[in-house]
Amino acid sequence: MAKHNRDLGYQAYLHCLAFALIALGLISLGAFLANASPARHELVLLPDSALITLFAGIALLGATRSLHRISLLAGLALIALAGYSLGHNVLAGGSDQGRSLVSGYFRIRSELAIVACLFGLAMLLAVTRQGGRWLSQVCGLSLFGLALLSQLSLLGAEYGLPRFAFRPESGHVANLFIALLGTAVLILCALPEEDRRLLDRRSMATGVMGALTTCIGWYLLSLNEVSTLGAHSHQLLLRAQSSIENTVTVRRQLVQRMAERWQSLHGMPPESLWQQEVESYLRDFPNLNLIAVLDADLKPVRQYARNRQADRWLERFLSQAELRDWLQQVRGGSEAQMSPAQSFSADNISTLVATPLRVDGQGTALLVASLDIGATLDRQIGRDLDGFALEVFEGPKRIYQSGTGIDGHSLFPVEEQRSELGPEGRWRIRTYQALPGRDNAAVYLPPLFMLFGLGFTFLLMVSQSFSRLAIERSKRLRESNLELEQSLQHQARLQAQNQRIMDHSMDVLCSVDAEERFIQVSPSCHSVLGYRPDEMIGRPYTDFVLIEDRERTRTEVQAIIRGESWDAVRNRCKRKDGSVVHLLWSAGWSDSERTLFAVAHDITSLVRHEAYAEDQRDILSMISTDQPLPEILKAICLMSETLDPTALCSVLLVDGKHKRLRLGAAPSLPDAFNQALDGMPIGPLAGACGTAVFRRQMVVSENISEDPLWHEHREQALRHGLLACWAIPLISHHGDVLGTFAVYLCQPCAPDDESLQLIGTAGQLAAIAIERQHDRLRLQESEQRYRSLFIFNPDTVFSLDREGRFLSLNQAGCELIDYSATELLGQPFSNLVQEDDVEHGLQHFRAALDGLAQHFELRCRNRAGGLLELDITHLPIVVEGQIVGVFGIAKDIGGRNRMTRELQETLTQSERKALLLRGLSDTAVRIGGILDTRALLDFMCEQLRLLVGAHQSLLNLTDGQGLEAFSLSAKYQAWQAPQLPAAGLALYARACAGNQPVLLTRAELDASGDEGSGQLPLQGWLAVPLIDHGGRHLGLIQLSDKFDGDFNQDDLAIAQQFAQMAVAALENIRLVQQVLSGEQRLQEQLDFTSAITDSVSEGLLAVDRQGRLNFVNPAAAELLGQSVEILLGQPLAAHLPLDLYSAAANGSRHGEVSLDGELHIAYDCAPLLHAQTLGGWVIAFRDISRAKESEKQLRILQRSIEASYNGAMICDATTDELPVVYVNPAFERITGYSAAEAMGRNCRFLQGADREQAGIAEIRHALSEKREVHVVLRNFRKDGTPFWNDLYIAPVPNEHGEITHFIGVQNDISEQKRVESELAYNASHDVLTGLPNRSLLEDRLRQGCQISQRYQRKLAVMFIDLDGFKPINDSMGHGIGDQILVEVARRLTQQVRPGDTVARLGGDEFILILPDLAREEDVLQVAERVIDCIARPYPIAGSELHITASLGIAMSEKGMQQPMQLIQQADLAMYKAKQQGRNCYQWYTTDLEQKVSERVTLRNELQKALEANAFMLYYQPQIDGRNGRVTGFEALLRWQHPLLGFISPAQFVPVAEDTGQIIPLSEWVLATACRACRELLDRGMTGTVVAVNISAVHFQRNIFVDSVRRVLEETRLPAELLELEITETVLLDNAERAIATLQALKALGVRLSIDDFGTGFSSLNYLKRLPIDKVKIDRAFVQEIISDRHDAAITQGIISMAHHLRLRVIAEGVESESQFAFLKKSHCDEFQGYYFARPMPFEQLDQFLHEHHKSPAAYLDTRAGSSNTQTLLLLDDEENILRALTRVLRRDGYQILTASRAQDAFAQLAKHDIQVILSDQRMPEMNGTEFLSRVKDLYPDTIRIVLSGYTDLKSVTDAINQGAIYKFLTKPWDDEQLRAVIAQAFLHHSMAKAKEESAAVGQDGE
Repeated sequence: MAKHNRDLGYQAYLHCLAFALIALGLISLGAFLANASPARHELVLLPDSALITLFAGIALLGATRSLHRISLLAGLALIALAGYSLGHNVLAGGSDQGRSLVSGYFRIRSELAIVACLFGLAMLLAVTRQGGRWLSQVCGLSLFGLALLSQLSLLGAEYGLPRFAFRPESGHVANLFIALLGTAVLILCALPEEDRRLLDRRSMATGVMGALTTCIGWYLLSLNEVSTLGAHSHQLLLRAQSSIENTVTVRRQLVQRMAERWQSLHGMPPESLWQQEVESYLRDFPNLNLIAVLDADLKPVRQYARNRQADRWLERFLSQAELRDWLQQVRGGSEAQMSPAQSFSADNISTLVATPLRVDGQGTALLVASLDIGATLDRQIGRDLDGFALEVFEGPKRIYQSGTGIDGHSLFPVEEQRSELGPEGRWRIRTYQALPGRDNAAVYLPPLFMLFGLGFTFLLMVSQSFSRLAIERSKRLRESNLELEQSLQHQARLQAQNQRIMDHSMDVLCSVDAEERFIQVSPSCHSVLGYRPDEMIGRPYTDFVLIEDRERTRTEVQAIIRGESWDAVRNRCKRKDGSVVHLLWSAGWSDSERTLFAVAHDITSLVRHEAYAEDQRDILSMISTDQPLPEILKAICLMSETLDPTALCSVLLVDGKHKRLRLGAAPSLPDAFNQALDGMPIGPLAGACGTAVFRRQMVVSENISEDPLWHEHREQALRHGLLACWAIPLISHHGDVLGTFAVYLCQPCAPDDESLQLIGTAGQLAAIAIERQHDRLRLQESEQRYRSLFIFNPDTVFSLDREGRFLSLNQAGCELIDYSATELLGQPFSNLVQEDDVEHGLQHFRAALDGLAQHFELRCRNRAGGLLELDITHLPIVVEGQIVGVFGIAKDIGGRNRMTRELQETLTQSERKALLLRGLSDTAVRIGGILDTRALLDFMCEQLRLLVGAHQSLLNLTDGQGLEAFSLSAKYQAWQAPQLPAAGLALYARACAGNQPVLLTRAELDASGDEGSGQLPLQGWLAVPLIDHGGRHLGLIQLSDKFDGDFNQDDLAIAQQFAQMAVAALENIRLVQQVLSGEQRLQEQLDFTSAITDSVSEGLLAVDRQGRLNFVNPAAAELLGQSVEILLGQPLAAHLPLDLYSAAANGSRHGEVSLDGELHIAYDCAPLLHAQTLGGWVIAFRDISRAKESEKQLRILQRSIEASYNGAMICDATTDELPVVYVNPAFERITGYSAAEAMGRNCRFLQGADREQAGIAEIRHALSEKREVHVVLRNFRKDGTPFWNDLYIAPVPNEHGEITHFIGVQNDISEQKRVESELAYNASHDVLTGLPNRSLLEDRLRQGCQISQRYQRKLAVMFIDLDGFKPINDSMGHGIGDQILVEVARRLTQQVRPGDTVARLGGDEFILILPDLAREEDVLQVAERVIDCIARPYPIAGSELHITASLGIAMSEKGMQQPMQLIQQADLAMYKAKQQGRNCYQWYTTDLEQKVSERVTLRNELQKALEANAFMLYYQPQIDGRNGRVTGFEALLRWQHPLLGFISPAQFVPVAEDTGQIIPLSEWVLATACRACRELLDRGMTGTVVAVNISAVHFQRNIFVDSVRRVLEETRLPAELLELEITETVLLDNAERAIATLQALKALGVRLSIDDFGTGFSSLNYLKRLPIDKVKIDRAFVQEIISDRHDAAITQGIISMAHHLRLRVIAEGVESESQFAFLKKSHCDEFQGYYFARPMPFEQLDQFLHEHHKSPAAYLDTRAGSSNTQTLLLLDDEENILRALTRVLRRDGYQILTASRAQDAFAQLAKHDIQVILSDQRMPEMNGTEFLSRVKDLYPDTIRIVLSGYTDLKSVTDAINQGAIYKFLTKPWDDEQLRAVIAQAFLHHSMAKAKEESAAVGQDGE
C-alpha cells in the first residue's frame, strides 16, 4: 500500500511538472507570435527557450504515460535543437551574435543548451532503457547540480558560474525548473513501468488546470516586471541623454566663447593672462585636461595641460592624418566642433573640442580643448544608477561604461537609445540591468508564485487521487459485503428452488451412493417408472435397467465417476407394469459427498419418433434413388403400421383414364380384400378411397357397417374384420389426383391429431413417390423421343454450350465431317468453320444465346480439309428460364450450290456464245459486201473489239502494204496517234515469228502507257495471226485491256474465227479483183466463197429441186451431227423438217424448227432460180437453243413484272427527258394512267404541282450519278387524288456497262402512311377528347419554357381537377362521364389563346400551359374564366349535371432546369385548392413542396418504423371523481425516431390514415394494449379498463369486429375491460353501418365511448341511438374552462346531456387543480390529464397503480372551506394593497383569498366556494369590470365589488347596469365603510341564497 501511494505521488509530481513545462512553452510561444517584432528586453522567454521547454514537457509526459514513441521523438527534437544552438553559439562567438535559424530571433545561452541535451539524453535512456538506470540518474544529478550552481551565480557568487536565463528575473524560475527536471529524471528511473497510469482523468484535469493557472500567473508577474524594468530603463536613458547633450553643448560653447573673447581683443592675450585664464578653466572644469592654440600648420603655439599624459595625448592626436584633416576642416568653418573619441591609453578616452580663432594680423588659428569623456559622464550621470549600468558607443566602439567593477557577464541589455550626440551625432546609449537587482520582491515573487502554485497543484492532484482511492476502497468493501449477502440469499433461494424442482420436476431427480443404491428419488419416478420413491430408495439402480443394457450402463456410469466421461447415458428401463421406457440420464459425481447426482428424462416418444424419422429418411432415400414404386409404397405402409400397430395401410393408384383405382401396395391387408379393392371405381359413393379421390379431400368412415359410402364393399370389409377406414387423396403439386392412402382399423373410431399427422405425412411421402415415378416415366419418354429425333435425323444435329463447345453430335454429323463424336465433344465449333466465316458464325451464335432463332449458311471443313457448304439453324436451349446453350441443325447444301453455280455459269456462257455467234454471223454477212481492204480492216477491227469486249483492237497486215487498223474505246479516244509501246512491239514480233496465237492475262502483261506520246498501255494481250490456206502469214490481230477480267479461250476462238473470216474476206477481195481480170480470178472467188462458207459458224445447205442435199458446209454437218460425206445426197426432210415445195417459191423464207424437242434451229431459205424456174434452195441455219432459253427466261421475267402487285416502269436513259418506255398493269391500277398515256412522258407528271419534296432532290442526284435510290414521294393519280409512293429506282446497264435504262418499282403505301399518321396522332393526343396527352404536353412545356427564358417572359401551368365527376361517372356510367369530359375539353379550348395548350393527363385531370405572359396577374383572368365555364350546367341525357373544378397554378422561374416540375408544383397547389373547399384556385408556394416532401419522408420513416416495430405505448390513468380510484387507463401511441426524437401522433397518424398504414398500426395498438391489460389482470389489478383510440379508417373495415374478437380471444382479456374510443367522424360516411358495427361490438361486451365529443359531427339524432357508455370532453373545452363562459357552458351542457342519457362523462386534458375543481363541481364523473399523471410506459404504470392503490383518494383533497364559511376573494395587482385589505377585513372572521392576476382569481373561484369578490379596476391583463363580467357569467351567485382609484364612469356604469357589479368603491378607502359594504354584501348573498332555496322547496312541494 505504501509503495502504491509513493508511486501515486511520483506520478502526480511528474504530470504536474510536465503540464507546467508544456503550458510555459505554449504561453511563451503564443506571446512571441502575437507580437509582430518584439524587442529582446520585452520577452520573458526567448522563442527557442519556449521550444526547449515545450519539447521537455512533451518528452516528460510521454515517458510518464509510457508513450514511448512520443517521448522518443520529443527527446530527439530537444537534443537536436539544443545541439544546434550550442554549435551555432560556438561558431558565432556567443548567443548574442547572429540570429537563430529556427525562430529567426536570439539563440539560447550555451549553458541552457547543455542542460537541454542532458535532459533529452536522460529521456532517451529512460524510454529505451539503454545504458542502465545509473546513466539516467547521473544525468538527473547533473541537472540538479547545474541548477544549484546557477542559483549561486544569481545570489552574488563568483561570476564564472553558469547562468541559464537570458533575463535576471527568469534565472530563478529556470534554476527551479532545471532542479525539478533533475528530480523528475531520478523519480522516472525509480518508477516501475507497470505503474505509469495511476492517475484518473479528474486528477489529470486538475493538474492541467493548476499548471496552466500557475504558468499564466507567473507569466503575467514576469511580464509586469519586464514592463516596470523597461519604464525605469527608459527614464534612465532620457536622463542620460539630456545630461550628455547639456554637457557636450556647454563644453563646446565654453571653448567657443573663449575664442570669441580673444577675437574681440584683436589679438592673443599676454602669456601670463593666457596661463591664468587657462588654469582657471582647468580648475573650474575637471573634465578638461588640456587647452591649446594651434597655428596654420597645426603646431601648438600655446599649450597648457593638466598633466604630461594630456600633452602626449595631443601629440598622438596631431600625428593622425585623418584627425589633422578634420582640424583643417574646422579651421575653415565658423563654429566649435568635437572630434571623434580617441583612446590612446586604456584608461583615457577623450575627445578634442576645436574652434577657429581669427586674430588680426595673424592667420586663422585653432583653439582646442581636450575633454575627458569618462569624467564628464560620471560627473553628470552618476555611478549609482539604481541597479542599471549604462554604456555609450560611438559606432561599434564603446567610449563609456558606468558601474565600474561590474563584470559584463552579469549585465543584461535592457534598452538602447540613439541620440544626436558627439561628433556628427554618432553616439548611442544602451542600458543594462546589473546583478543583483535592488527590488527583491519583484525578483523573487514570480519564482515563488511558480513554486507555490506547482506545489499546490501537486498537493491537489495527490489529495484528489488519495480521496478517489479511499472512495473506491470503501465502494469495493460495500460491494463485497453486498455480494456476500446476495450470495447467502442466493444459496437459500437455491436450496428452496432445488426442493421445488425435486417436488415438481417431470424428470426423475435422484442421487446414488458408491454402492449403486438410490438414496434420494424425486416423486416424478411414479409417473415415469411406476414406482413410488420409497420403493426405489435403497435398491440398486441396475435392478430397474433391462438386462441387455445393464453392463453398458454400469460401464458408462463408472466412467462418469472416474471423470473420464461427461456424456449422457441412454438405456432402457422396465416399468412396474412391465412396459419398457427409454431414459436419458445426465449425471455428475461429487467426490466430497461420494454421491452420484443424476437426472433421468423420459425419451420414449423421442425414440419412437427417431425411428419414424429414420424410416422417413429411408423412404426418401428410396425415392431419390428411383427404387421400384411398389417397394416404396410398401415401405410407407409398413412405416405407418409400425408407428400405429393397430392400423392396416394401403395405397391405391388412379389409372390412366382416371376412372378406377388400382392396387399400389397393401402389405398387411388380406389378399382377397386387396383383389376386391383393385379396380374400385371413382365416384361419390365408392367407398372411402373412391370418394376421397372424387371429392379431392379426406374421407373418414368411423364405422364401415353404418357408413353409406360402403354399401358396395361393406361385406368384403366386414368379412375381414375391417370396421373403420380413413382415406386421404394423394394430390401432386400440379393439382392432379394420383391415388389414395388409406388406414383400416379393426374397431370403429375417429382419427385423433396424431393419427391425422401420421396420415398426412404418409400421404405426402406416397404422393412424392408416385409423382416422381410419373415424372421419371414422362422424362424417359421425352428423352426417347428426343434421342430418336437426334440419332435418326438424316441431317446433322448437334448442341453447343454457351462457349460454343460441342456437347453432342449425331451420327449424320459424324459422317458429314468425318469425325467421331468423342473427338469433337468439348471442342469449339469454330474449329470446323472456314476462317473467313468464323465471325459470321459467331454473330449468329451470340444472337441465339440472346434468345433469337437463327438461320444462315456457313462454310466448314471436314477432316480431309474438304469444303462443306452448310445450311444451319440455331435454336436456344432454355433450362429453368436460363439459356444454357444452342441446338444446331445443319444441312449439306454444297451440291445444290454447285449445281446452281454451274447452271448460272453455263447460262452465262451460253448467252455470251450466242451473242458471239450472232456477232460472227452478222460480221460474216456484212463483210461479204466490203471489197475495200482498208474498210474491211477497220470494220473487222471494230467488230472484233466490240464482240470480245476490249478497249483496244489492232489489225495489221504484213504484205508490204503497211495497212493497219486501230479500234479504241471511249477510254482512249482522247489519245493522239496511238501506237504500241516497246513491250507491244516485242510481243508483236514474237507472235509473227511464232505464227501461233498468244494469250496473256493481266498478271502476265501489265505495261503502262503514255498519253503524251500515244503509247497505249497493255493490260493482258490476245494475238491471233492471219494465216491463209497456204500457211502464209498475212498479218496479226491484237486485243488488249478487256472490259472485265482476262481474255479466255472463248475470246481466243472468236479471234481465230475472225482471223479466218479476215483471211477469207481478204482472199475474197483478192478473188473479186481477179474475176474482174478473168476466169482464173472467178475460180479463186469461188474458192474464196467456199472458204467463207466453210469458215462461218452457221450451217449452209444447198438443196436441189428434188429436195436432196448437194452442198453442206462443215458448220451444218456439225449442227446436224453427221459428216459432210454422209449428208450429201440425202433428203433434206430427213434432217430438217422444212416444207419448201408445198408452195410456190416466191421469195426467201425464215423460220424456226425444233429437233427432238431439245435443239432449236433458226433458218433462212432462199430459192435458186434458173430462168425463173426453181432449181433448188440455199438454206442458212443456226442453233438458237440458248437464245430460246434466254427468251423463255425473259418472257417469264416480263410476265412476273406484268403480274406484280407493285407498279413498274422503265425509262430510257439515253435521252435527257428520260421518257417512259414501259409500264406494267399495276402502274396503271395505282396511278389511273393507261400505258399509252404514260409512254414518252417524264415521270414528273405524277408529282403534280408538288415539286419541292425532299425525295425529289435525292432522285435527281442519284440519276445524275447513275446509282440506285429509294425514296418515298407524294404522287397524284389521274383523278388528282394524292397517294404515297414507295419508289425504288435502279439503273440498267448494257453489255458495255453503259446505263441505257432506269427501272422504277413503286408501291402504294398510302394506307400504311395513314395508319402511321393515326398512330402518331394517337401517341401524342388523347383518344377521347383529341387533346394533347402527356408526351406532347411535355414537349410543348419544354419548348414553352425555353421560349419564355429566351425572351424574358413568364409561363404558367394550370392543373385542373374536376370536383364531383367521380360520383357521376360511377352512378350514371362511363358513357355519360365521357360526354362530360369531351364537353369540358371543348370549353377549356375556348378559354385559351391559339398559342396556349390544353392537355388531358387522364381521368378528370387537365393541364393548361399559358406561355408568353408579361405578368403573373394575366393568369388570374384565365383561371376565373375556366372556373366559370366548367361550373356551367351540362345538359346530357335529358338532365342538367353540375360539376366544378379545383385549379392549381405554378409559374416558371429563371434558370429552371426541369420544366416538368411545374406540373408537379401545380398539382400540389391543386390539392391545396381541394383542401380550401374546391371550386377555386391556389398558387404554388415553396412550403407546399416542403410539406409534401416532409409528408413523403414521414411516410417512408413510418413504414420503416412499422417493419422495425419501433412504436411504443404509453398509458395515462383515468380517475374516478367520486373516490379517486383508477378506473382505467388510455393507451397512447408514441414514436421515438432515432434522429428526430419523439414525433407527435398528431403529425404521423393523419399520414398513416391517408396511406393505409393506420390499419396494421391500429391493430398493433389494440393487441398490445389488450396484452398489457391482461398482464395487469394477472398481477391482481382487477377492474381497470384499457381505452384504445380507434381510427375511423380502421373502424370502417368490414372485418373490424372480427379483428376485435380475435384480439380478445388471443389475449384472453374479458371484453368488459376493453373500451374503444371512436370519434364522431365515423358517422359521416354511413351512419347506419357505423351504428350496426357499434351494436356488434356492444354485443361482444366491449365498452364504447365517443372521443373529442363536441368537436365533430355531434348529431343528437344519432347520439341517442348509439350504444355507447361514455363521452369524453375534448381538451379544447377544458383549457380555458375556468375563465371562458362559453367553454364552461358547453362543458356543463355536455355533462348534463350525457347524464340525462345515462352516460358517464370523462374530461381529458385536466392539468390544474382549478380545472379539476370546476369540473368536479359540474358533476363530471371521471378525469384524465397531467394533473393526475402523465402518460407513462407500462412498467411505470404498474408501479403507479400499486402506489395509487394505497392512497386512492389523494386527488380528492380540497382546500375549500365549509359551505357555511364566508369566503372573500381580493384581486389587485399590487401586493401592498392586498396586504392592507387583508389586514382591514380579517378581523371580521372572513376566509380571505387573494390573487394578483385575473387568471389566479379564476383558479381560486374554481377551487373554492366564494360569496363576495372585491376587485381592483386597473390591472394589466384585464380591467376589473371585464373580470367581474366574466365572473357573473360563470358564477352568477357571487357578489362583485369594484375598488379603484381610477374612475371610468362609462365602463363602470355599463357593468352596474348589466348586473356585473354590486358596488363601486374608490381608493383610498375608509376602513369602516369598506367593512360595512363587505358585511352588507355577505348579507345580500345569504338572503338571495335563502330565497332560492325556499323557491326550490316550493317547487318540490308542488
